[in-house]
Amino acid sequence: MMEQRLRKVKKMKTKITIKKKMKRIMFYIFLVLALVLIVLEASHHIRIGDLEIANESFYSWPGNKKQAEEIIHKAKKKGYEIERMEAVYSGFLIVTDNGVALFNAKNKMEQWSYTFPESPVAVETTPLDRESNGEQYIVISFDTEGLLGTRSRTVALDAEHGEVYSDNSSYGSDESPEKRIKLTTSTSIISTPSDNHIESYSLESSEKTWEFHTPDGCDGKFTKKEHPERKVATTEESVIVEYACKDTDTTSIVSLDSEDGSKKWEDSWKGNDLPSLWTMEGFSIPSIDPWNAETAIARNELGERYTAITKTGSDFSIGPWKKTPSLDDYIKKPLENPETTPENVVIGFGGKMTDATTAAIAHELLRKDIIDIDDLAKNDLTIKREGEDWFPETNAGLNATGKGPWTGAHTGIINNEIIDDKIRKK
Repeated sequence: MMEQRLRKVKKMKTKITIKKKMKRIMFYIFLVLALVLIVLEASHHIRIGDLEIANESFYSWPGNKKQAEEIIHKAKKKGYEIERMEAVYSGFLIVTDNGVALFNAKNKMEQWSYTFPESPVAVETTPLDRESNGEQYIVISFDTEGLLGTRSRTVALDAEHGEVYSDNSSYGSDESPEKRIKLTTSTSIISTPSDNHIESYSLESSEKTWEFHTPDGCDGKFTKKEHPERKVATTEESVIVEYACKDTDTTSIVSLDSEDGSKKWEDSWKGNDLPSLWTMEGFSIPSIDPWNAETAIARNELGERYTAITKTGSDFSIGPWKKTPSLDDYIKKPLENPETTPENVVIGFGGKMTDATTAAIAHELLRKDIIDIDDLAKNDLTIKREGEDWFPETNAGLNATGKGPWTGAHTGIINNEIIDDKIRKK
């Protein structure tokens, strides 16, 4: 009897021991699985030195105002303190005081982010022509303290994937991060050491590639970089400079190749009052991007003495005013071949200038209730309205070729004799 009890006790102890071992094995299996998951999750974060980039490659075009507002709401819920937001090649870029985050316009998801918690950053995006193949970079500059003093650091990220394109550092710079990257092209950072001197540095290597000086006796005022007094402007492939020469009483505007600084074209007028330079945006979404040439034209912020020049140096076709001449009563068309210096000069991207300008003008006419959405029925378009913003229901994004419902809707509504009659009766 005693032996049987001992056997039962032994069996129970054996079962308990097996259960403990099984629990221990299951714990280790769970721990291993957890570590694997952590490693897999960490693989989405590319860590290079003190940079951390959460990267999920997902391609999308920029969207409309409603999508932007939804993304802003989602970004704030994630804890981002937003300083500004802008449309870029692959979505909406959220800019904070210490980094950036890119959100996909369609699914509202964060695709990648870059932060540097220990230092405030300056952020610029390289210009993007809508005739471009879509290569765009987010340029971030900040200062760190090193053994040799303050170190200036500039990082360029691929706009679509957030991958590091370049990471350059230097000591001894007395420029603020904002000034260091204020002017960029697709391949370079443009510096203005003085009013008559420009230097170009490679975005990839940070090496100086070329420099430009105004002719003797001519003043460029290159250090004025802000609207409405900007005297140097950049496009994806060009640097636009201007200078006034008192001896000859002329003002010249010159387009320089961003790669080597060679002259592409030059235009001159009588007088020596330098105009303000404006550029078209690769992605212009009315009511989201207030500081661009097409919006300034639509809101009559350029006055009556302005002209528009394509990036090849030819005069801009009067586009929207051709079929809708009454439009000039509300929104002034650019001067054609002015003899004296205009107050403002717009630089754009070839034939796509018409699309971008027409889009902004149509939005402004709708906002002022000069025309209404019902007029769009004549173009067989399905339109939605959100407050003061409106957009085609199918796709509200402008793409890099300038095609798509957004452009088509705006172009159709302005280049229309019926609309011209309606504007004339207002």
